[in-house]
Amino acid sequence: MYYARPWVEVFHGFADYLTLTHRCKDGKPLAYKTVLGYMGCALHMAKNHASIIQTDPLTTHTTTLFFTCLDPGSSTDPATWYRKLKDMIVRWGFQHSLHTGEDLDKSDTPLYPEDVRLISRALALHGTAEAAER
Repeated sequence: MYYARPWVEVFHGFADYLTLTHRCKDGKPLAYKTVLGYMGCALHMAKNHASIIQTDPLTTHTTTLFFTCLDPGSSTDPATWYRKLKDMIVRWGFQHSLHTGEDLDKSDTPLYPEDVRLISRALALHGTAEAAER
């Protein structure tokens, strides 16, 4: 995959930064799902930008081949590399969670039918004498 080496080095370095170096305001690392999302966004942005600025046919072919990594059904070398990178990020997330004891699920408590009923009731009372004032 020598032809895509600059792209691979940039995005592998970005993944290393997001997983190993970057810290949120609370001092904790990003969740692995967030890192995967950032990686996908960065790759799509780079693909869009590269398609605008490419003029050399050889470079265009190389760049186009590299961005086949975004196609989930692709079996190209870049696609294999990106799948391995994503697997590495997920493994890092689980290993970090095991080591620190942090919960991987950072989602909020789900809304249940009773919650929805109470919210709907409160909204229905808006503007009436029985409405709660804040």
